[in-house]
Amino acid sequence: MELLGLVNIGETIFKKTKNLSPELKSNFTFTKGTYFGDSFIIARATAVFSLDELRRFYKDLTDSFDLPVCLYLTSCSNYAIKALVKDGISFYAENRFAYLPFLTILGKAYKEKSMAKVDKLSMVCQHLVLYLIFSDKRSVTVTEAASLINVSKMAISKAFDELEVLRLPIRTEGRTRVFKWDLPWGMLLRNVLPKMSSPVKAEYRLSEKADLKATYLSGISALSKLTSLGDNSYQTLAIIKDKKSLEKLDKIETIPDYEKPEMIVSVMRYIIPYKGGSSIDPISAWLSLPENYPGDARVRFETGRLFSRIIDGWDSSWPLI
Repeated sequence: MELLGLVNIGETIFKKTKNLSPELKSNFTFTKGTYFGDSFIIARATAVFSLDELRRFYKDLTDSFDLPVCLYLTSCSNYAIKALVKDGISFYAENRFAYLPFLTILGKAYKEKSMAKVDKLSMVCQHLVLYLIFSDKRSVTVTEAASLINVSKMAISKAFDELEVLRLPIRTEGRTRVFKWDLPWGMLLRNVLPKMSSPVKAEYRLSEKADLKATYLSGISALSKLTSLGDNSYQTLAIIKDKKSLEKLDKIETIPDYEKPEMIVSVMRYIIPYKGGSSIDPISAWLSLPENYPGDARVRFETGRLFSRIIDGWDSSWPLI
């Protein structure tokens, strides 16, 4: 396959499609593309589809394969090209336009150079690591991990890339990448905790209590349940973004930081219920604390002791950031 006369892509037959839905099999043919050692799936559309159909097909395809996916389109309007680029959908409009952000034009050496440093873990990677720690799951493939935390295989592949850069054990078994951890979880946490960040996406400091479903204790409210720390006079709760909850929250007046709220609600990027209970996991609770808390010596001391009790191999003298 030649992309606009600029890049030649090697193509081979790709037959591993038995797990695809009949709809995908009937609407696409598949080959495997390679460029400087990078592989991806080329999905050739057998007909012209609407934008909504292409978006849906692309999501289904990326969820079905461990490799990146490129839609090959024989017909594509200017409007569709702009919309697909805006949506971040990888595609090739025959003889007109190519958008393959995953393709490392300078080859694998450039890819390795660009991955040489991870300053902060992506939220998918952070979610995955904490899920594995608190579920004590010591071996997971890309497909299994995607199912466990309900994200795409491509997102997990990128998370595995991050772990690999940090020299954590990503192995290849056949054609499958596997994360395996045989040491105490505390040693893994010590490696990645400095690269973690707050999972709070938005915070509501409410002037009155909100009646919300599917809430969990978060922040100092969660830590106070597991330590001798006292909670505030108001609770801090965590929710995952959903339309009904946000509509309720938007109807309640919020107050500034210097005033005491009746309740704080944190909209989280992920939630891992601790031991299936009413609180989020203690590490995310610690990461969710506002800036004035981590500097408090007693909060740090009690949180360190908590980690040493619940996380195998964690030393309470180790720094929390």
